Amino acid sequence: MPIEDRIINVCLCCDNNYAQHMGVTLASILANKNQEDLINICILDGGISYQNKEKIKQLCNIADFGVEFLSVNKEKFSQCPIQDWTHLSLTAYYILLLPALKQGWDKIIYLDCDTVVKTSLRDLFNTELSDNYIAAITDISEEKHKNRLDLEHYINSGVIIFNAKKWREDDVSSKIFSWIEKNGNKIVLHDQDILNAVLNDKILILDNKWNAQIIRDFDKEKAKEWECANILHFIHKKKPWLSYNGDKFTAEYIKYLKLTPWKNFLFKYYLLIVPVSIFKKVLTFIFEIKNQRNTNKKIITILGFKFTKIRKSAAQA
Repeated sequence: MPIEDRIINVCLCCDNNYAQHMGVTLASILANKNQEDLINICILDGGISYQNKEKIKQLCNIADFGVEFLSVNKEKFSQCPIQDWTHLSLTAYYILLLPALKQGWDKIIYLDCDTVVKTSLRDLFNTELSDNYIAAITDISEEKHKNRLDLEHYINSGVIIFNAKKWREDDVSSKIFSWIEKNGNKIVLHDQDILNAVLNDKILILDNKWNAQIIRDFDKEKAKEWECANILHFIHKKKPWLSYNGDKFTAEYIKYLKLTPWKNFLFKYYLLIVPVSIFKKVLTFIFEIKNQRNTNKKIITILGFKFTKIRKSAAQA
């Protein structure tokens, strides 16, 4: 197979707060790639630390890949709002610059940092885009948001294929920033609103399996659908690293976290699943000191094992 047919270009946008979770997304990509896949990663950098960049590079222990960190001028998004209720930062808007920043890439898969990939991205990358600017999946709350913006349909921006070549040819970036200047007050869901408003008649709708939008409350039918998905997207504000309810989808995050240099986070993570009352008992069990009455002995209990220590004054007597 020619090298150009083996390449898969992938981009993520991230600041230092989300570096670990981006690492999990990347680990899932690398762990599930086909042997012949050549993965090129571009990270639009919103302030990732040197230490976390080095950890990202260590993911080559899973599979070889190329990685590039690109800094972005935040001033370009000075007119773009960040809602008080969201976990997002200005990095959410970096995606709008992607085709212009990567001039050598004609097609790009973009992934949010709260996604987990369960299969090779080859079939997704090979999607025929025709004259569409992007391909994406319908948002789980489509009716609400398409009515708000008076659109025919409304997609979720967590998984996108960019027709970067056509985007540049038609100077879509200029249309994007022109719309922001005139309609900034309409923006509620950040980059997602902008992409939908500007590109609505040039969006190819993909199968839901490429962006299973995981919410906290779901029924068996929805769970069955998500089990067959190729990409899981944790859209709820209670992310899998913030809370735990024992479901198999959260377990997917943990599965790939274990492959990363952030795997020590698991200790902190497991503390989230232990009720406070039980946690206090566990701490008492791990390290408990009891003074026996009317003796000169101190009994120390560590991990359930009892050790007797003679008091210094008694030993000297």
